[in-house]
Amino acid sequence: MKIGITLFLILFFEYCFYAQNDTIVNVSVADISLNQKISVLNGRVFLTCPDSAFVMSRQGGNTSAQTNQDKETRIYFDIEDQRMVIFAQELYLYSVSDLFTYLEQKYAGDRNYNQLPGAVRVISEDSLHIAISATPCRFEESSSTFLINSLWVQCTDSMLIKLDVYLNSISMHSWEDYLYLTERIFSTLECGERMLNLTAREVSKNIFKTDQKLVFNLPEKHILQTEEGFDFMIFSILPVKKVNEDPNCKAIIYLGKNPVWFYNSYGFTQGENSVVNGAFLGNRMRGFYFKKPNQKKFLLEYQGEANKIGKGLKFHIILIGDSKEAIDSLKEITESVRIEN
Repeated sequence: MKIGITLFLILFFEYCFYAQNDTIVNVSVADISLNQKISVLNGRVFLTCPDSAFVMSRQGGNTSAQTNQDKETRIYFDIEDQRMVIFAQELYLYSVSDLFTYLEQKYAGDRNYNQLPGAVRVISEDSLHIAISATPCRFEESSSTFLINSLWVQCTDSMLIKLDVYLNSISMHSWEDYLYLTERIFSTLECGERMLNLTAREVSKNIFKTDQKLVFNLPEKHILQTEEGFDFMIFSILPVKKVNEDPNCKAIIYLGKNPVWFYNSYGFTQGENSVVNGAFLGNRMRGFYFKKPNQKKFLLEYQGEANKIGKGLKFHIILIGDSKEAIDSLKEITESVRIEN
């Protein structure tokens, strides 16, 4: 009797009941059918996933912005209390000439990956793309979610996207089956036609709850991201660099009622700054300039009223760079922003 009960428990945890075409069939997680083609990052790539997989976006709130579909995609796959999530993000980074070697060296120093050979391997490659997985061999026991696989994709335009696959703790008893499932899903990857526009251009963005819009003059190889919450907007301007370069340069324009000074989050404190004055869209701005040249950390941020757009609104401009020249370049871009009705 004990043998029978043990065998039953093994089978129970090894298999799940899965509904397909109105019929219940006993299918291993690893062998679930893949029939649903899902767009990732607004058509950058496509994955074929289980029929019950679904995309869910983050809704904007008082403190969080709604999902930017060009920037990230979350694909969920649930079996009762078990959950697998594929989190895809546009990295806004150029690839390098030998992406495989770069990733091998990147993960070689990580103890979660370097214990076994073959942690980094090519999943697919053609004239349009290369897809390379990075699979950990150990997990952080204190975590409530577990990263079990990643896929780096060099797209047609030589830009990189990254897909990370997570399991909740309940799913971990079958992590090997889920790992095999992710490899099957990764192997279905297809490149889409959408590519990033990196030409010098003028971009207009509507301002929430108004008939006005901000107009940005973007230099070549710069990206503009827009995120919107319940009562705020964030515009981010990023110079595009290679993945092996320091990408920590960007300009952030916050429009809302609750700006929060950023410098503490970036490792600066009062006393390391100089007070600066400025202007944005005709509004007087006051803020701080911080620098740690030996660490290649520079920060300039302003705050000021935006009552011409809406009562009680404020602008908060944050410029982050690795040099004074980078800050000056970002400042020139933000100062060129104009408002139109």
